[in-house]
Amino acid sequence: GLLLNGQRVKVQGFANHQDFAGVGVAVPDSLQAYRVARLQDMGANGWRTAHNPPSPALLDWTDRLGMLV
Repeated sequence: GLLLNGQRVKVQGFANHQDFAGVGVAVPDSLQAYRVARLQDMGANGWRTAHNPPSPALLDWTDRLGMLV
């Protein structure tokens, strides 16, 4: 875990590649919100990126929805 804004936070996350089934690495920005929300539905609060830097759209959605990267 870590301290975030003075509060202890246990990181529960997933390691994810930047690609998406059916579209490969050309992921539409709108899919990023869906991906983040589904991971949160499973109890995740953290996203570990894999291999390549995350897209700006992914980072925008993780910020908006409150997920650690």
